[in-house]
This record gives sequence, structure tokens and C-alpha cells, in this order.
Amino acid sequence: MELEPLHIALGLGIGLLTGFINTLAGGGSLLTLPFLIFLGLEAPVANGTNRIGIFFQTLVGGIVLRRKTKMSLSGSGIYLIPAITAAIVGALLAVKIDDEQMKIIIGVVMAFMLIPILMNRDKWLATESRPSARNRRPLLVVVFLALGFYGGFIQAGIGVFLISALVLIANYTLTHANVLKNLIIAAYTLPAIVVFLVNDQVHWPFGILLMSGQVTGSWVAAKFAGESKHAPKVIRWLLIIMVAAGAVKMFIG
Repeated sequence: MELEPLHIALGLGIGLLTGFINTLAGGGSLLTLPFLIFLGLEAPVANGTNRIGIFFQTLVGGIVLRRKTKMSLSGSGIYLIPAITAAIVGALLAVKIDDEQMKIIIGVVMAFMLIPILMNRDKWLATESRPSARNRRPLLVVVFLALGFYGGFIQAGIGVFLISALVLIANYTLTHANVLKNLIIAAYTLPAIVVFLVNDQVHWPFGILLMSGQVTGSWVAAKFAGESKHAPKVIRWLLIIMVAAGAVKMFIG
């Protein structure tokens, strides 16, 4: 399918919006995946193509946030290594499996995610990170193995899950968690893209179209999150909206 001017305009607009949403919260793939399928891609190819914009937007968002917040990345290997390893396994599975049943699971999980987001207000709006004690490291490894696998497999909503784990389990502030979330996704998405490329499940023109908007949206969002004192409240409400929308989307198709 050739890109028409209307498709290009829609792609740039959707990319801009999802780049902003994904950098601050997550769930933008709930917009980009249907758009790619609308353009004529089969679901597995849309899943692979979607990773191009995700990689570049999270890389840009993570770097800008890191510079704005001057946040230390010390100890982040405990999140990165399990996530990258499991994401490769998830991507290998994704190129071979039908995702209809997985959509129902995602919807259930995202619906339950509203509970901790709504009930742990103090942690979401904390102003100081208190990284978890050493005795919680085995739990963190297990959690990030699971999240990495999920991110490599289907991606949709992974930003919400990662930021929730970093805030509620690892005890980071929302701003601190956002930096790590973006860098973790960028790190595991690169090898996942290789898996989809090898299996011929990436459409470069469509992927680059979305990426163009996503990188811009990510840059704007990262500057806002790094400079505004109101960012944590905005991000928390954006998380609530995207989780609720994601749960509804997964259930109604």
C-alpha cells in the first residue's frame, strides 16, 4: 500500500501524540498498532514495525530526561539485563503466535493496574527515590524478566507496567522511574527489532513515518517532565487514562 498525503498527515499526528504519551506514561501502542493495521499491515508485521518508532522515541526521551534530571543510572543493570534477555525470548515467540488470547490477558492486567495507581498516591507523588533494599533484588529480577518478555512479545502497555514496577516495587520517584523506563525500553527494543527483521516483519516506510512524529513528541514530553514541577501529577493522571483506555480497547477489540 502506498502512502497518500492523508495517511502521512495522520501518521505524523498519531506519532507525535504517542511519542508524548509513551515518554510520560505508556500505552501509545494502543494507537499506533491499529493505525498500522489500518494502513494494510498484518498484525504480526504491525507489531514488528511498531518497534522502530518505540526504539527511537524512548532513546530520545531517556537521554533528554537524563540530562534534565541529572539522574544517576547506578544500579540500573538489575532492571536492564533481565528485561533485555527476556525481551529477546518474547520477540521470538511473537513472530510465531496468534495474539488474540493475549489481548484478553492484557485487558485484565491493565484493568487491575488501575488499583495500585489509584490507591498508592503517596508513592506516585514522592519527591525522593528510595531504591529497594538488597533483599528485594530477587523479586526485581523476576519482575523485570516478566516485563521484558511481555515487552518483546506484544509491547502495548509495557510503559505503564514498567513505570508501575519502578515506582511501587523499586521505590523510585515518578520522574526517576520515567528516565529508567525509557532507557529500559530502548535497550530491549533494539534486539527485538533484529528478531522481527530476520523474520521479515518490519515495514520500513510505515515505521519511519510514525517514528518521525514519535521522536518529536518524545522530545517535547521529556523537556516537560524534566522541567515542570507539575509533571508527576500530570503523568499519574495520564497513566490512569491510558490504563483505563487500554483495558477497554483490549476487551472490545
